[in-house]
Amino acid sequence: MQVSLQKKSNTEAVVTIKVAQNDYQPQVAEKIKEYSKTAQIKGFRPGNVPTSLIKKRYDLPILAEIVEPLIGEAIMNYLKEQAIAYLGEPTPAEKHIDLLDLARQGDFEVAYLITTPGPFSCALSKEIEVTAYKIAQITEEELEEKIALLREKASTVEEVDKSSASDRLHGELHYPAKDFNVRTAITIADVTEATQKDFINLIPGSKVSFDVVEMLHHLTTLPGVSQAMHTTMVELGGMAEFTVEAVHRKTAAPMEQPFFDKILGPGAVASEEEFRKELKTALLQSFQQETDRTWNHAVQKTLLERVDIELPEVRLKRDLQTANNGLAEEEIAASYLEYAKGLRWQLLAAKIGKENGLAVTTEEVTEEARRLSSRSLEAREPEGAFSESDVEQLAQHFLQKNEGENFGRLYDQLYTNKLFNLIKEKITVITKELTVTEFQNR
Repeated sequence: MQVSLQKKSNTEAVVTIKVAQNDYQPQVAEKIKEYSKTAQIKGFRPGNVPTSLIKKRYDLPILAEIVEPLIGEAIMNYLKEQAIAYLGEPTPAEKHIDLLDLARQGDFEVAYLITTPGPFSCALSKEIEVTAYKIAQITEEELEEKIALLREKASTVEEVDKSSASDRLHGELHYPAKDFNVRTAITIADVTEATQKDFINLIPGSKVSFDVVEMLHHLTTLPGVSQAMHTTMVELGGMAEFTVEAVHRKTAAPMEQPFFDKILGPGAVASEEEFRKELKTALLQSFQQETDRTWNHAVQKTLLERVDIELPEVRLKRDLQTANNGLAEEEIAASYLEYAKGLRWQLLAAKIGKENGLAVTTEEVTEEARRLSSRSLEAREPEGAFSESDVEQLAQHFLQKNEGENFGRLYDQLYTNKLFNLIKEKITVITKELTVTEFQNR
């Protein structure tokens, strides 16, 4: 088989495949022999059906079984060998191609259209500058804020006899103007300061009246009250009545061992002092991951602004339309912008990796799986009651799980890490130290 490529434009090319009869006929003959051994045709014993009869009956199905995959494989192999980046699947260059009809003629030629990104280059140099943020420390104020949030998330709720400013009331709301009744809940801290006093010191069975406009201008949503009813109540105004059925109070988790274990893991720390120290370390690690992601996004944005990668927009939009049947044209246009951005980065990252010989080995993926497995076992067995064999077994199970998808994810993660480390070495990184608050408000 002879395969050749002819460029039509920066983003289109035609792959031509010249197929000789002897490229596929031996496989057809072999397949006919296989059929003759298993075919069951009346008047012949199994395994004794003449090949001429098999050929007559199964000629077209066998040709289809052999020729179509053969051409597909030839195209893919050619594109791979020539390192041609293509987008989408190759499609017949002519509207109607009957491969079977061509194959019955013996030698034949067929052409497929492929779409490609336009030529581009990206030279990494120290002239390219990207800012990397670093959080050197967590202030005591920031630590206290985080602890308060964690204690709030781990809080307990109990029913109490009388309401205070921090409680949540459950009960029935009655709006006479529309004869509307609904079971709802009101968090006292969410209502206006002037109204809060009316909801304090209430017990189950208490009734409280309030001005609808004043209340609902502040409380934009209430459980059980639709947006349409909310709007109607604000427009009509008047008074509403709330009957208390239960008072619920949320209590933040105390700074005690159960809370420490829930946040950092069983037995990780044994005192409040240790908890604060370990939480600071964990927060710094967490923010380091966030600053790394921020830097990665900044690198992508900076490099993509310096490189013009032409894409076959018409073809890609058509593929998006096919994959998302029913989307309006303006929705496709919006989706394409984000899709094209991601695709350009993939192409750019692949080119940088190829030009710099970037690679990830199977052993590197396996070693990372072992590291993750060891950490997992350490979390489950703090005393270290596991062996290297346990680690290896867990690692292999992880890599083989989900039909190898886990292996692929680890491979991509390691490749991405290597890619950004490579870029970091070749460009100028401007490090800027910030506090957590400065980073979040940047």
